[in-house]
Amino acid sequence: MFPLFTAIFSIIFIYFLYRTVIFFTDLYRRKTLANKLPRTSDEHPIWGVAPIWAKLDTAGILEWELKNANELRDQGHDVWCLNFAHENFILPLTGESIKPILESKNEITKGLGYDYITEWLGTGLLISKGEKWQQRRKLITPTFHFRHLENYVKTFNNHSKIFVEVVSELNGEEFDAVPYIKRCALDVICDAAMGATADVQHNPSHPYVMAIRDMLWINTEYMLKWQYWFPPYYYWSGMAKLYKNCLNILHTFTKKIIAERKAKRANGEKTRGTETNFLDMLLEHYDAGEIDDEGVREEVDTFMFEGHDTTSSGVSWAIWCIAHHPKVQQKLYNEILEVIGEDQEEIITTEHLKKMTYLDQVMKEVFRLYCPVPQVNRRLQEDFQSGPYLFPKGAVVTIAPILLARNKKVWGDDVLSFDPERFSEERESKRHPFDYIPFSAGPRNCIGQRFAQLEAKVMVCWLVRAFDFSSNLPFESNRAGTEAVLRPMSGIPIFAKRRI
Repeated sequence: MFPLFTAIFSIIFIYFLYRTVIFFTDLYRRKTLANKLPRTSDEHPIWGVAPIWAKLDTAGILEWELKNANELRDQGHDVWCLNFAHENFILPLTGESIKPILESKNEITKGLGYDYITEWLGTGLLISKGEKWQQRRKLITPTFHFRHLENYVKTFNNHSKIFVEVVSELNGEEFDAVPYIKRCALDVICDAAMGATADVQHNPSHPYVMAIRDMLWINTEYMLKWQYWFPPYYYWSGMAKLYKNCLNILHTFTKKIIAERKAKRANGEKTRGTETNFLDMLLEHYDAGEIDDEGVREEVDTFMFEGHDTTSSGVSWAIWCIAHHPKVQQKLYNEILEVIGEDQEEIITTEHLKKMTYLDQVMKEVFRLYCPVPQVNRRLQEDFQSGPYLFPKGAVVTIAPILLARNKKVWGDDVLSFDPERFSEERESKRHPFDYIPFSAGPRNCIGQRFAQLEAKVMVCWLVRAFDFSSNLPFESNRAGTEAVLRPMSGIPIFAKRRI
């Protein structure tokens, strides 16, 4: 008995000793290489920037990053390495310096911040890597072809019209636009992703809606507050129970919709043409044996997660910008009248949007100043040469569109002002293509970016056509919090005066 126990204990001890040696050997090598990269001087020698970030809210962290990024660029650096305890974060600061990692076909593994939502989303397109990611990307790309986007535009119009009706009932009183925009975006994505009608705009307490809201809050809390990383506290706080409850609601809802859709298809009720949604297109691949039940569920949940919060952020900031720039708002309204006409019930088409060049400039400037997804991470699987710099294996490369989009050397000293003329054809041609990447770039760019852009434009058109927006708060007073999406810390408190 005892010799066997001793042998087992010895094997376990040797294994953990081996893993510990490997961990610290890799850590030492990574730290040694990372310390050769440009850094700021205010890091703690052991904890790095952790003590600094602990004192800041999410808006403060972004402001701190922007300040340091511009200072480093002024010193001639185009890469920044910062340490957070044992982790190394490498931030390319210019379009040219970020190009190698964006164009890499090998370094596409997601970094920190995604593990916690894997139980919800599975390893769908957002989180998967390697062969699975390549197979899913190839499978799903055709579903965002322009001929399918035409069908989605009808969905955007239907729910934007309801949005206008809901806001009209407020009778011009001040309101926070964020929850209203989120509800509209959720109605859009439920319809487009699953062909389901949640009617969130008239039913804001829908269990699925509440579960998504709580899940996104849990994810942010878990990422930013280290005490939740300690399992006893995580369970004692009630966070684990809330997470499991949300997960059950989200998965039950999605699986129910998928089962119902599969049953209808089995009875010969297959949608085609104008009725096709994302789920139906996935089930075509399911019927062909190219994806299984769990794969369908993963991709529908991923589309739901990615497809509503980013659009909500973009449209929210668009309304904030428009409300504070009357000349921009009037010029945009005039273009809408010129292209679409005075009928406020007129459906907005892709042909209309192609003609609206000023709307395009406005939305590009919104996405520049307030990138919906401020940053994403990649975990390096091997040492990576980027120009004169060697990024060590195991480090996290942070792709931060918002740092690139607020680079004073590219956008000028008035980088924090809102100016759609930055995206005139002449001025656009003078910039590096990777100085502006609100939807990332390269092989792992946002697959649904055209979907998101069209949805945002249709929603903004319906809103500006119906309302004259204004706000009592100064434009600069609304700080931006860098979370899963760029969150307006003060909400979007505005007045919406009906035009007619």
